[in-house]
Amino acid sequence: MGIYSFLDKTLLNKFCFRMVNLFVCSIYFMPSTMNIADIPTKICFIWGGIIAINELFVKRSVFKMKYGVLLFLVLVSFAITSILNRDFGLIRNIYNLGYLAISCLVLFPVGEDYDLEMKNLIKLSNLFICLILLAGFISIIQFCFIISYHVPTGIPGLLARQGFMESRLFGVYTSPNVGAFFGFVSVVCSLFIISQEKERSKKYNVFLITNGIIQLLYYILSSSRGVQITIYAFLLSFFFLMFVSKNFRNRVLTFLKLSLKKFIVGAILVLLFFSLGVDFSKSVLSYIPLVSNNSKLVSNNGNPIKKVEENKGDDSKITIEHSEPNAEVSSGRFTIWKAAITVWKHRPIFGYGDINFYHNSPTDNALSALHLTDLDRKELKRSHGNMHNGYLQVLLSSGIIGFLLIYLFYGLSFFYIFKNFLNRNDNQILIAGLMLSFLVSVFANELVEAHILFNKRDAVSQIFWFVFGLLIIQTSKYSKIRKSESK
Repeated sequence: MGIYSFLDKTLLNKFCFRMVNLFVCSIYFMPSTMNIADIPTKICFIWGGIIAINELFVKRSVFKMKYGVLLFLVLVSFAITSILNRDFGLIRNIYNLGYLAISCLVLFPVGEDYDLEMKNLIKLSNLFICLILLAGFISIIQFCFIISYHVPTGIPGLLARQGFMESRLFGVYTSPNVGAFFGFVSVVCSLFIISQEKERSKKYNVFLITNGIIQLLYYILSSSRGVQITIYAFLLSFFFLMFVSKNFRNRVLTFLKLSLKKFIVGAILVLLFFSLGVDFSKSVLSYIPLVSNNSKLVSNNGNPIKKVEENKGDDSKITIEHSEPNAEVSSGRFTIWKAAITVWKHRPIFGYGDINFYHNSPTDNALSALHLTDLDRKELKRSHGNMHNGYLQVLLSSGIIGFLLIYLFYGLSFFYIFKNFLNRNDNQILIAGLMLSFLVSVFANELVEAHILFNKRDAVSQIFWFVFGLLIIQTSKYSKIRKSESK
């Protein structure tokens, strides 16, 4: 028993794992680090798997969480999926099952000591903010000096774009969308901290404000439509919660020291900025590289950086845009989604498990016997297992059985949280509203990206599941108090 107690505080400590895993997975999404996180992520996978086994068979923590049994059934369903698809990559499916188990058994369940877990959230938030602030700062420097280059990825023959190229800021991230989304999450983490820690040093305030400015600049330069949707979802859900809950509204206004009229004016201005002000900001920022770099604007691969209004002879600024004006609105996602739905129809019940169908070769894969169009095969190869839609990602990976189980869990959990939120009047209602708005915003982002499930080593997924678990524990704690007071 003494040995297990020691292991429980060290090797089996979920918080230590979360901190280390969040660090290495964040680095993993930065190709400029030249794959230094590849081996550490594999070590964390083994470490997380050991903790998951302990959590399932010894502590049984997932069964103590509200509706946690549904997540256990998701694991059972995906285990069946892995067995049914054993001829098409059993090892890769076991790998996916391991990551799914880590999310459901290690990241999601939180301890009953809410105050301790809230402190852990603050520590995780500080770690993530530090990493993303540094990455964002380096990315902005790359923009200022028009630095662009390619680095190898873990996929043979696939190079990652870095710096400023194709009129968007990739920075040190795998894509502008990832960088902007990580930045958004880091700002939300700042809000978590601010809502809990009233007394902060001036240096700490400068740190949080600096991060907010850097991430806003990166978002503008990334031209990420997906993160624009995410920001709208966060703001609108936050405003909606203020509308339906008087207690939450009063708590927000008291915290901000604003009247309702002033808050409404501020909210309108914020929405106008993200609707109209971003384009104006791009126009202003497009002059910066010319000020800091008087040399010819050419990327290191020999392709010239586009300038604005070249037909008018305006060489004073560069172009910052998502795509050409006449480009397809989904940036190629529609064709990937169409191919995904076509493939899913062949295995609708339990799905395929691993959906990087062309992982090894164009012929040796799960789709070799299916009659697909050349375009479908091309798009599935291009996706590399990322359907750029979290809902399709789950549907294709786990089939309709896994999909229904997962979204039944989401639906019941959200109904439980929201129902109790409407009656809450405690001092934790502010962060509860922030966490709920954050979860809604992530689900909105899942319309165009895939982060929550079946995207290995995703840093945002780790924060999502921990916040989700913490909010459920907080809601359960409040519900018990309310019931005891009503007796």
